[in-house]
Amino acid sequence: MAIDFCKFSKLRDTSVSWASRSDTDTLDPSSEPLPFADESFDVVICLETMEHLMSPYYALMEMRRVLKAGGKLICSVPNPIWGHIMLYPGLFEYKFFRQFIEQCNFKILRVEPWEWAPRATILPPFLRSFALLRSRYAAGGLRRLAALAWRAFGRFPFFCYWLWTFEIVKVENGDEPLLTRQSLQTAPKA
Repeated sequence: MAIDFCKFSKLRDTSVSWASRSDTDTLDPSSEPLPFADESFDVVICLETMEHLMSPYYALMEMRRVLKAGGKLICSVPNPIWGHIMLYPGLFEYKFFRQFIEQCNFKILRVEPWEWAPRATILPPFLRSFALLRSRYAAGGLRRLAALAWRAFGRFPFFCYWLWTFEIVKVENGDEPLLTRQSLQTAPKA
């Protein structure tokens, strides 16, 4: 089962679009409910999609709704430092995205990196003007040393990678998610 948020998606055969197929539907998961019953799935996979949605919170709450108790969400987001187009770039900074996930009553089991970031981009901007430091060996070596040092201290070197994939599990704590509580507290009174 797959949900594609773009109404203009094409199959590999460009003569047939998803929207014209009779056995498929498209929807906007940031504003429309997923067409599944509560607690329908053991695993939901959302790869490099959240950063393009108008309401990533709504989409995440829908994924949470269709996950069974203890179900897993596999979600990847690109590192915003590298210029990927995003509607809410601050939300997808590593630290803030982790907080966002945890505030929505998910527990992060692990984070896996994908592909090294461009070598010179881990250097502070004032050092990027030096050709020697941007070289394959100097910048690449610094990137690897930085990653090893962060891991030695039990930290994830988020800035060294192009994107991150989160393995997340749905947790039940009996309360509404923090963002829902905050929305209810700040909503205009009728």
